[in-house]
Amino acid sequence: MKKSSKWISVLALSIVVALIGSACASNNGNNTSASKTNESGSTNTGSKTFTLGQDELTYTFYGNYDWFTPPGEWGKDRTSKWILDNKKVTMNVVTSDGAAAQKLNTMIASSSLPDVIWTDKFGTDYERLRAADQLVPLDDYLDKYPNLKRLIGEETLNMLRAPDGKIYQIPNWYSNKPLGNAGWMINNKIYKELGSPTLETFDDLYNYLKLVKENYPDVTPLDLNKGAEGNIFMYSGFAEGRLPTYVEQRAYIEDNTFKSIYKDPVYIETVKYINKLVNEKLISQDLLTQKEDQIKEKLNTGRIAVLVAYDVTEPSNSAELEWKKTDPEADYEVIWPIHKAGLDKTKIINNPYSTLGWNASLITRNAKDPEAIFAFYDWMAGEEGQNVLCFGPPGWLWDEVDEENSPIPNENWAATSDQEKTDAKLFDWNYVGNTSHVDGSKAKIEMTLPKEKQNQTAVAQMNVTWKTTQDTTELNGITPPSDSTEGIIAQRVGDIYNETFGKILFASSEAEIDKLLESGYEQSMKVGHQKLMDYLQKNWEENKKKLGK
Repeated sequence: MKKSSKWISVLALSIVVALIGSACASNNGNNTSASKTNESGSTNTGSKTFTLGQDELTYTFYGNYDWFTPPGEWGKDRTSKWILDNKKVTMNVVTSDGAAAQKLNTMIASSSLPDVIWTDKFGTDYERLRAADQLVPLDDYLDKYPNLKRLIGEETLNMLRAPDGKIYQIPNWYSNKPLGNAGWMINNKIYKELGSPTLETFDDLYNYLKLVKENYPDVTPLDLNKGAEGNIFMYSGFAEGRLPTYVEQRAYIEDNTFKSIYKDPVYIETVKYINKLVNEKLISQDLLTQKEDQIKEKLNTGRIAVLVAYDVTEPSNSAELEWKKTDPEADYEVIWPIHKAGLDKTKIINNPYSTLGWNASLITRNAKDPEAIFAFYDWMAGEEGQNVLCFGPPGWLWDEVDEENSPIPNENWAATSDQEKTDAKLFDWNYVGNTSHVDGSKAKIEMTLPKEKQNQTAVAQMNVTWKTTQDTTELNGITPPSDSTEGIIAQRVGDIYNETFGKILFASSEAEIDKLLESGYEQSMKVGHQKLMDYLQKNWEENKKKLGK
């Protein structure tokens, strides 16, 4: 969730930095961490190894997001109670109360940082805490405990190294295999009632949306989800190997060089196509302003014919289940990405992914026993930890594991309701997700079940979304901190883009679109877009060197 950056005077910025530095210095003076840092900055862990289940561990955890709320009270559900009873670990969650930035600033100023902060990788908060020496380096722990280093891999770990050469971040949902949930989903009931016409190209889509409009006046033919986010996946369907992230970066790569998105022929073709759909009312008319709850309401009542979104695998399952309560013929299905005629559909990318995963956990200097916390995270990241966190404690839904340590479902798996699994908080306490193990295990479990019992989310991932991926780890972490010069430029470029894109959607002609594109380009370059692209270019090239590319 990005917040609008504001111009701050040099004097005001200096005051803020001084206050943070003072608070951090005070915190250092009161540090009671069991693991001390030597002059070189490395952590001296000693020879003793923390053993889960023998020694008790209680730590505080802060989710640094406005939207974050804890799954519940630790120890009150089946999953966390098993960990409490068997591993003697208690997690006390600190909430943001919907104001994450203010909460973190208060904790910094009062020298009361939590033991663990769950936040964006390479984000502004991570960097300011690292620069103020408020984070524990993890390198020695990685060598001492077996799982994280083995599972993440040396190459990916090197991508996490800070400018000082050390690692401070424990990644969440990292992977060495394709992953992603973005793409296209159709209302299968409507599709079948209209005769199941060919639906592969953008020409097919246009004709299909007209059919929907003519026959179902109360249904939205095409929806791009909240904030019109689906437009980036339409963009990737107009060229082979095109990354949807180019739109989010406001720059595409051509001839190994970042260039303005406004000059991208593929982007221009995309927005003109979407504009046509808007003008002919074949797409939601409030696509820029509708909220997630509005989308869910329409999906849960079968009033969207085609959806393009960051996540179509979960709605294809949950929305269908909700809809089936009133209509037994309710059915959603994730389909192969729509693409421009003549393209190789297997080269359409809807799911660029990074081996680094989503976000990360940081252990702070306030932790009394950072090694114990790391040991717990290392256990969680391993196969046993992932099995407990995602598939329940042993003896409930599974008793044994296969040769790859994936749980083998017992008779309770199919007999247990989705609500019971939800109440057990499966997945909810997992803040160090191992995508390769979890997704692979999910797939194997689903294939053991009869079709009517299979989770459609897992089926959609296996059949479509995981097959429309590309490893883009080299592009991870190349964007600037929001409070840097380039970060302020990025905010201004983003504001110009959002305004321009909104006008393009409702433009009355292609000539007007061309003028808007040129205006967006000129305004962006005036506020420093080229400087921002040079920044992206430099970081991208450095990442490629780290990866040996």
